[in-house]
Amino acid sequence: MALTDASVSRVRARVMDLAQSFAAWVAERRGQTPEQVLAHQGATMYATRALEAGLADGIDLAEAISTAAEPAAQQRHTMQTEQQLAAIAAALGAGSHEEALATIATLKKRRGAAGHRRARTRRRAGAARPSATPPPPPRPARPCWCATASAAP
Repeated sequence: MALTDASVSRVRARVMDLAQSFAAWVAERRGQTPEQVLAHQGATMYATRALEAGLADGIDLAEAISTAAEPAAQQRHTMQTEQQLAAIAAALGAGSHEEALATIATLKKRRGAAGHRRARTRRRAGAARPSATPPPPPRPARPCWCATASAAP
């Protein structure tokens, strides 16, 4: 159903009322008149132009770069994670990420149970746990200076 001219006029009047209210709000905070604010006609401005128009207080370049880069970094991280999960799922022969995670959880449980059995067997046999670091090599024998001194005529 097409809008009537009267409906379009009502919507246009409402938009203009909202624009006037917003312009008054911005003008009050920016030391401008509502007419000066409305002259921009809802324009999008880069920071430098907004400063020139009196609609910005300053430019924080580091913050702007950080804010602009954040979504890209998050997307890259998500893509890397997705690729890693796909590779893990393929290596495990899993059909989905969830299946791969379930397989990993099962393998961890099995490994943990096997490790506990090995430790229990060593304790029963009285075997000491293998040391993580090897013992130092034996020191070479050094000649004693007193033995050489007493051999002199």
